[in-house]
Amino acid sequence: GYEWFEKAAEQGNVHGMCVCGLELLAGVLVEQDTERGLSYLYYAVQNGNAEEKSVALGELGFVYEQGFGVEVDEMKAQYYYSKKKELEKQ
Repeated sequence: GYEWFEKAAEQGNVHGMCVCGLELLAGVLVEQDTERGLSYLYYAVQNGNAEEKSVALGELGFVYEQGFGVEVDEMKAQYYYSKKKELEKQ
């Protein structure tokens, strides 16, 4: 469950960070913590390999597009989606 992803995230595993970030934003399996959830996703963008960064950027786009634990922000969503596309072109 969630606790294994959290242990992985705490050890620097970017996939674990992405899962934990979304779970914390959703607040279903764990108590919602928007700030911590976003920090996991931002950390994944900064520290992941190209594939991991791409996944994290897509998740950030989704989060802001859908208002997933945050206010809907179409400009932020498009920013993260465009960063994901730029990264994938490299």
